[in-house]
Amino acid sequence: MRKSLGTLAAVPGLILLSACGTDSEILAPETEDTQLNLDVARYVADVTADDILLMTGEADPIMQPGFGFAAANCEKRHNKKFRCDWKPFWNGNLSYSREVTFYDSNGEAMDYYDATETESVNFVISMSGTRTTEWMSMAVTRDRDFTVSGLYETETTRTWNGSGKSTRNRTRYSDENGDRTYDMSDTTTVTNVILPVPRRSDWPQAGTIERTVTLEIVAEENKSKTCDVLIEFNGEQYVPITINGVTYTLDLATRKIVEEDE
Repeated sequence: MRKSLGTLAAVPGLILLSACGTDSEILAPETEDTQLNLDVARYVADVTADDILLMTGEADPIMQPGFGFAAANCEKRHNKKFRCDWKPFWNGNLSYSREVTFYDSNGEAMDYYDATETESVNFVISMSGTRTTEWMSMAVTRDRDFTVSGLYETETTRTWNGSGKSTRNRTRYSDENGDRTYDMSDTTTVTNVILPVPRRSDWPQAGTIERTVTLEIVAEENKSKTCDVLIEFNGEQYVPITINGVTYTLDLATRKIVEEDE
């Protein structure tokens, strides 16, 4: 059985964990470093859950026969790109725009999606707005350039690759350890994230997402940290997140960092 990690009081064992790399000359106390680690993990958990939703619930309707003619909210452009503005039902106060391009097995852009002839789809997505969860609220500005391939003829899996960035997401935490505010930025690299077809769950079978997260502590001038993050998918709901050598567990279903009960 697993339980979510909310505050340091709930997880005294985390006091021994190392912190992200410190860019400032000011060194935080050990407990503050540990809280920063956990806050970064929770931020990464939320961003990662959004990326998986983009690869599943938001991508699936695009890969339907006749999409280019049937999507009333998508403008078909002369360069064979479809421009769509929409607000997903699952994402609260975030607004999205996306540009979609279909490619055949020769890498040529197509006028529409074809269930057997289309080999890949490129998604260029921008999202902005606000997000509130149990422990945090944030202003969101994210960009993604993801491509899914393996669609040609009869599919057995779909493979995602791409990159992205988030710029100065003002993130506020409020819990029993007090109020904390950061400006979070990150870059993202998605490598061979594999989803089965037909899709039996939203859990990727394999692949990685690498992020570099930079946070600036709003209340403390000239204090910032940079964290190297690796998410490794394993076909399960619970996946490891490693942040500068410290490993957490992400529950993809709840967007929370969890630990095993003793």
